[in-house]
Amino acid sequence: MANMLWRLEGPILVCVNAAENPTDAEWTRYLDAGRAALPKCKGILVVTDGGGPNAMQRKQIDEMPEARDLPVAVVTASLAARGIVTAISWFGKAIKAFAPHQVPEALGYLGLAPSEAAAACATVALLKLELIGESIESVKRAGLVPNGTSISNFVLGERGPVLKSKLAQARRVS
Repeated sequence: MANMLWRLEGPILVCVNAAENPTDAEWTRYLDAGRAALPKCKGILVVTDGGGPNAMQRKQIDEMPEARDLPVAVVTASLAARGIVTAISWFGKAIKAFAPHQVPEALGYLGLAPSEAAAACATVALLKLELIGESIESVKRAGLVPNGTSISNFVLGERGPVLKSKLAQARRVS
């Protein structure tokens, strides 16, 4: 199972990490995708359940001067992941960590228009669900989303393993 998935959504490279760190192979593919996306990209949105690049992988980021000024917003509840973000910022990268309840601020940091922000959130939800082997349809069927809350916002607010557990519980009950 993957630890990391990403997709270019409009002008934003969206990356979602599980609680586990990306493998070297995943990281290499991500960097290749990032390099290819740079001409079209105005920022990177990372949402992580705690996984992030190891020391060697962080060094590879530093070896990409063409991405130095590209803003990166990292959304995580993990203090360890926030520490990694701080360490990366010491190398002059335009990177900032946000708590899960600060998603609007993270999207603002990236300078996204409302339609771009909505598309980025929808992509995060799709990738997050894909990481746990689920889909938007499984969330709809489970009936877990409170009235007045979008599926994207619901998925954004849940850690992957917790969401997977809630979906499994909903299937057992129905």
